[in-house]
Amino acid sequence: ALQGPTALSFVKMMDDAAEIGGVVPTYELLAAPDAMVAALAKGTYDIACLPLNTAATLFNNGTDYRLVGINTWGNMYIISTDSSIKTLADLSGQTVAVSQQGATPDVLLRYCLKQAGLTSDVTLDYTLSAHADLAAAVVSGQTEIALLPEPFVSNVMAKNADVSIVLDVQQLWADASGSEPYIPQGAVVVKGSFADAYP
Repeated sequence: ALQGPTALSFVKMMDDAAEIGGVVPTYELLAAPDAMVAALAKGTYDIACLPLNTAATLFNNGTDYRLVGINTWGNMYIISTDSSIKTLADLSGQTVAVSQQGATPDVLLRYCLKQAGLTSDVTLDYTLSAHADLAAAVVSGQTEIALLPEPFVSNVMAKNADVSIVLDVQQLWADASGSEPYIPQGAVVVKGSFADAYP
């Protein structure tokens, strides 16, 4: 699983050392989707939790992994030490740090900016590709505005009282798309051979 929201679905299983088909599984937490993609392309894992768009890409590229569930629904927020940010338009002229270029949070933010006509007015910084690294940069004050998922948001705010949630990405999505503020974000996939052996 990836560190962060997608890994939360494994916490109870890890704590309980739950068996699957009589086997006690081992768990690995990865920092960024690219490492997960490489491992899944090789068929390394029997079960994985990863961003939904990454799961779709792997499926479309012919890997034998099957979607068995959505384990994370929208938990993305723009956080900042600048409490004057109240709307997407308030990001105009600002730089927003985003981890994992091309992952769900990035794609949603770019869509919302495009719909609001702000694509060229807001700079997206992908320098830090792991959520944990970006969270540390916000805590230290190195980064002023960032898009992060839970539980990183809560961890950052607990360590730096000047940081707060300024925009709810789920609501930005609803406003931009005309839909409800529910975003399927994380997926549980199972290797085809494992699914066939343990239906």
